[in-house]
Amino acid sequence: MFHDLKNLLGDALKRHQIERPVTASRIVEAANEALPSILPAGRSTDARAVAYQQGIITVRTANAAAGQLIRSKSMQLFDTIKRFVPTADIRDVRVIIG
Repeated sequence: MFHDLKNLLGDALKRHQIERPVTASRIVEAANEALPSILPAGRSTDARAVAYQQGIITVRTANAAAGQLIRSKSMQLFDTIKRFVPTADIRDVRVIIG
């Protein structure tokens, strides 16, 4: 009759088939929290994660320099996201300038 509380949310997500969209949202949120620490001081608003799909996280940057910095520090970004979302399967970063 009693259910383990820590499994109730996970079971509800699976039952309603929304586990993947919720995980994608958590990955984007974690990326947006990690990006300011990767960017130089005063440039924290130059990049924003906008999507996650099939192992690729899409980051929109204000300029090419920010995009290149995000690409070069992608492993640091992946590691930070994995701390927040251990089940995240991130293989690449796509940068969109604009």
